[in-house]
Amino acid sequence: MNIAEHNIETVWPERLPESLARFLEYWQGLRQRVGRLPRRREIDPLDMPRGLLPGIGIFDWLPQTGGAIRIRYRLLGDNHMQAVQRNLSGCYFDEVHAPDTVAALQAEYAAILASGEPAYVRRATPLPNHEFAVFQRIIAPLLDDQDQPRHLIGYWLWENLGNEQRYRSTL
Repeated sequence: MNIAEHNIETVWPERLPESLARFLEYWQGLRQRVGRLPRRREIDPLDMPRGLLPGIGIFDWLPQTGGAIRIRYRLLGDNHMQAVQRNLSGCYFDEVHAPDTVAALQAEYAAILASGEPAYVRRATPLPNHEFAVFQRIIAPLLDDQDQPRHLIGYWLWENLGNEQRYRSTL
């Protein structure tokens, strides 16, 4: 089953939940302050709005010889680990996802990197217990030290896992 089949919504909502709006404002503010796409090393957890870190994910876009691409989960916050019931930080997408899911995510992330703009999605993701978790997510591009778009940063708002408030940012 392709990941696109799990998309609930890919059009930006009229109003974002507060934590997603604060993440987007943080990224846009950083982009405005530096006058270009931010570099990964310019992401400072101390500058992030309070309560966002548990929902943050950072990814590395790693071109391979022969034109192949691998994506690595560089960092996933505690909310993500609680939601998917495992720590994926440091893992490559092709180590934990089916080939069709990897291909769909590569295409999705390539479009974000190429556009230089953040993207929104509301999606259901399968869990190890064969249930689904629903999240809203914004992913935005980041530059490497050679000013190439090779990283992404995102914020996940998990909607339907146990105590829903546990997965929402605390103000």
